[in-house]
Amino acid sequence: MAACTKTSSEGIATRALLADFSIGQTATTVTARAEFRVSEGGTYVELAGNDQILCNGTVLLRQGLASAVWYGNSVKAQPEGARYAFELRRADPADGATVTLMAPVKLAVATPRAGDKIKFGQQLPVTWTPAGTAFPVTITASGRCIDRLEKKDAPDTGDEVLDVVTGTDKCDGTVSISRSHTLLTGAPFKDGKRRSTFTVDLMVGFVP
Repeated sequence: MAACTKTSSEGIATRALLADFSIGQTATTVTARAEFRVSEGGTYVELAGNDQILCNGTVLLRQGLASAVWYGNSVKAQPEGARYAFELRRADPADGATVTLMAPVKLAVATPRAGDKIKFGQQLPVTWTPAGTAFPVTITASGRCIDRLEKKDAPDTGDEVLDVVTGTDKCDGTVSISRSHTLLTGAPFKDGKRRSTFTVDLMVGFVP
């Protein structure tokens, strides 16, 4: 089967599914998402018949773009140390499965602060707390008037410095920091990943 196509879940056993599950959390929202394929980067699997996917009892709704299909919904935030449970219900209950994700560790950004003016020609220091986990962080700075900056999968040291900010004119933009915990999905699925992420987005200004 070719990539960028989709097929029905009917007749496909749970053990034949590659399943990715994720929790994306901010200070105010939590989004659960699930995606099923027959292979890495391959055909998407669309749940059919009585098959459905839930997270902590909330049904995840079908979403898609062209042949890409995934399932998502907002769910109630869980405290740190608690778990989010994804339950795949199948027409044959014996082929159902439950996978859990740890709630992400929250973080707060100390610098920059929301509303700060960040000047062109200078590096951009970013600091956050708490730090020292084993989970990597990704930091980005973006805006209409600047060249996008990114530091991906950096160690969780609590401080990083992005490259020199370059741009053409002043504009509003965003500095984002995300910390993710990723594990393999494991049995009874064929393969896949479980990822929980906490993200902070700060609105800042970029100026000459």
